[in-house]
Amino acid sequence: MTAPLVFVDTETTSLADDRRAWEIAIIRVEPDDVTRVGRGITLYVADVDLSRADAQALAIGRFYERHPRYADTPKDPRVPMRTPALAAARHERSVVVAPEREVARLVERWTRGAIVVGSNPGFDTRVLASMLRHHGLTPAWHYRPIDVATLAAGYLYGWFGEVPFDGPGVLPATTVDVATFADARPVRQVVEPWQLDTPWSSEALSRAVGLPPAPESERHTAMGDARWVQRLYNLITRGQVIPALPAAEAEPVGGAA
Repeated sequence: MTAPLVFVDTETTSLADDRRAWEIAIIRVEPDDVTRVGRGITLYVADVDLSRADAQALAIGRFYERHPRYADTPKDPRVPMRTPALAAARHERSVVVAPEREVARLVERWTRGAIVVGSNPGFDTRVLASMLRHHGLTPAWHYRPIDVATLAAGYLYGWFGEVPFDGPGVLPATTVDVATFADARPVRQVVEPWQLDTPWSSEALSRAVGLPPAPESERHTAMGDARWVQRLYNLITRGQVIPALPAAEAEPVGGAA
């Protein structure tokens, strides 16, 4: 690895072209990080524009439950706004609640010179690029992002020449309870046939290569989804199970005074 990797996910106000990001997670892994775990940051946009928000999109991301400024019961309103520099934010407990202009500055700094890895990363890079340009910044990440869903499908095609079915609902899968599977042919796992029809389900692809999806509590949270992307990428590209950024026991989020 010669360039940093950034595992990115966003929660947004809608799926429309004018959507705004309200929660952003970035896990950055430097080329010299032999652990491949990296360091992460979660960013909440304190002044997110909801004028064109879609209520269903907000509900899926549990906006009114999790956003520090809008939640009915904030997790810890005593936690002040923080804007750590790149070197200061070392793990998932680095959480920033800040105006969009400050969030944009941190996104630019954390992604500069890195390859973006995500699940449908174009969705995330478009909304982040729009944010950066709105505040006079320019995206400086690598122009060719990596989509882990496409990577997983390619892995299955590489083993079997297709994404195959050995009878009703039987698909190839690796297991994750071994240190390495680089020299072992994938085992089999039962998956419903429709789940790997196009358009691909990222959850079904994850199961098919042997990685359980993120737990329900982490789904549709930016850091939970970014950690799943990191685990899936590590599993496929490294030929072994490498931990993702550890989950925090309690996420210290809160609004600013």
